Amino acid sequence: YLLAAGSASDYVAVYTHPELELVKTIATGAEPNWIVFTPNGQYAYVTARASDQISAIDMDTLAELARTKSSGDYPQRMRVVDVPAETLDIGPVGAVSRPRS
Repeated sequence: YLLAAGSASDYVAVYTHPELELVKTIATGAEPNWIVFTPNGQYAYVTARASDQISAIDMDTLAELARTKSSGDYPQRMRVVDVPAETLDIGPVGAVSRPRS
């Protein structure tokens, strides 16, 4: 698939590749902009600048799984990184405090 941010219409368009046939549009927050994928291609993350949100899209179902508030104003660029668990101090379930020294 090819994903395209429809910034003026608040959606992500999903196209076949290389035919470029529209498969689906997926509603996101306001002004979607930057799209990145997990290394295995299972999920896409989309910034929504005007609503300060990030959408998570499942690439198998082509559905938005979650939408969360970003940590800053007007999010644009982002990158997916894999951080090994052993390099983090992990508190109660999922509460990551800081990288280990």
